[in-house]
Amino acid sequence: MITKEKSQKMKQLKYLLIAPLLLSMLLLSSFEGNSIETLKNIPLDNETVFKENTSALKTLDTTRQENVIPFALIENAPVFPGCVGTEEELRTCLQEKIANHVNSNFNSGLGKELGLEPGLKKVFVMFIIDNEGNITDVQARAPHKKLEEESMRVIKSMPKMTPGKHKGKTVGVKYSLPIAFMVEGEAQNSAKTELQDLNSSKKPLFILDDVEISYEEMQKIDPNTIKSINVFKDKNAIEKYGEKGKNGVVVITIKE
Repeated sequence: MITKEKSQKMKQLKYLLIAPLLLSMLLLSSFEGNSIETLKNIPLDNETVFKENTSALKTLDTTRQENVIPFALIENAPVFPGCVGTEEELRTCLQEKIANHVNSNFNSGLGKELGLEPGLKKVFVMFIIDNEGNITDVQARAPHKKLEEESMRVIKSMPKMTPGKHKGKTVGVKYSLPIAFMVEGEAQNSAKTELQDLNSSKKPLFILDDVEISYEEMQKIDPNTIKSINVFKDKNAIEKYGEKGKNGVVVITIKE
């Protein structure tokens, strides 16, 4: 009975997080320096979910590092141990493996131990998978230094990978991993507050399988059915969707 109640609460939490997750994805372009970003197979089964940075994380100084390509632009992504298949399948597998590694190793109870106020907390991580497949240049931004250290510890503990390739050459790949988790307590209202923020006049345009949907309809989407999410911002959004896209566009594709 206890297990059933816990499962039900986790299911409710996943639905609660999907709206602020989509809204905050619109901020990724300032985090990565791109106008378009794709996140696929978003893991919402545990306490860790992809979520975008709402404050500036120090940009990795890749200008001084030769042959470092952002993950979104790399031709052949790094290969996580155990991943096989086509290029698209390898990319998806890499993202899932990294997310699962964080889910399994990140101490989400640390926030409560540190005395942080209850609610949704965010950690933002950037790192490079270098041209030898090693994890380097790990950076993190979090509400507390201990959370930054924990995030960096988890990322650095990932196994060595097969390095990525671009234009036939082995290169380093820049990767960003936004993380969100809940600090338990009576005041767990931060996620609800972010949901309320979506009700403002500047809410984005939502597209589900090529059909425009409302914010209310978006809230009803089961996160487990999502295949991919594309985010368009600024000029790219307006060029593709006209005036409706001025506040950003979130394009959702459902699994077949």
